[in-house]
Amino acid sequence: MRAGAWVASRPGMTLSYTVQIKQSATGVVRTRVEAGEWLSDGPLWTRGNRACDCARALLFAWDGEKVERACGTHAYAIRVISSEGQELYSEDDF
Repeated sequence: MRAGAWVASRPGMTLSYTVQIKQSATGVVRTRVEAGEWLSDGPLWTRGNRACDCARALLFAWDGEKVERACGTHAYAIRVISSEGQELYSEDDF
């Protein structure tokens, strides 16, 4: 799939989704399972609060782990996978 592209939804396809968050400096990828629907949550991840590195750093960190939280858009990249395994969204740096 072309990076940054969205996939059209089918009924029942996006009731939960997995977000893979990659720390660009290390290449480490961590996974979050989200219970929401990607079509309603997507803008939050691509243009909203979770699009900023400062928020993604907090979501990437393990409990009690300290990570740099500077604002920006290049320290973390995401890929989103449906509960059926289809890639719904991917950023250029992933």
